[in-house]
Amino acid sequence: MPFTFPSPMSGYTLKRTEPWATFQGEIGTNTRYVLSKAIRVKTSVAWNLDATQQAAFDAWFLDDAESGNQEITLPLAIGKGGLSSVTARLDGAHTMLALRSASTVRWNLSAPIEFEIPTFGWGAAATTTPLWSATGLPIPEMASWNRAVSPSLIRTSSSGPTFTRLRRRAYYPAEKNPFSMRLDDAEFAALLTFFENTLHAGSDWFTMNLLRGSTLTPETVRFASPWSATALPGCRWKVDTELEVRSV
Repeated sequence: MPFTFPSPMSGYTLKRTEPWATFQGEIGTNTRYVLSKAIRVKTSVAWNLDATQQAAFDAWFLDDAESGNQEITLPLAIGKGGLSSVTARLDGAHTMLALRSASTVRWNLSAPIEFEIPTFGWGAAATTTPLWSATGLPIPEMASWNRAVSPSLIRTSSSGPTFTRLRRRAYYPAEKNPFSMRLDDAEFAALLTFFENTLHAGSDWFTMNLLRGSTLTPETVRFASPWSATALPGCRWKVDTELEVRSV
């Protein structure tokens, strides 16, 4: 018998899987190839079920779902004007925790899932560097800015009394900037469109103002990692990602 999943509890985090392969070159100019246009997302969600729902889930999982191999439809909103439900597949073992009260027993069901967002459609190749400011999205939260600069050296250990050999791999240091933003549904949908469509799954460079000293300075950057978004109360999202700064 089919099992109708209720809306999951808030607090789940959507993690976009990495869509590209990167080949090392001069720091800041690594070559990146997009492996797939499919927008695959992983998350772990939780439901609070009563005893009847828990028994129905067990029966569905063992019989109709073939131990979780079948796809399921979940009410999971992603951005304003986006999806109100997704077609997903269980992505691993699920757990159930009994929550007892004086007269009732409820079950907290947690399970990892994986699903695809329908492709946004790619825009034409840009003739100029796209601008973050053109999206209407806010700048990242200042408290989340953390410049991580690594020297462009390769260290080779050697036996004997000699020191470790240092060789320069590039003329520029590697700089990455993790950051966070809090977005409403419409802004999150705009971020998805910018990442997937304008930047071709986040593989293209764009211009964004980064904090340098006490001022915001335009820099050429691209996403060093896909986005992850945590659902917050009030149809809001906390989005975390990381930028790679072009050094040349």
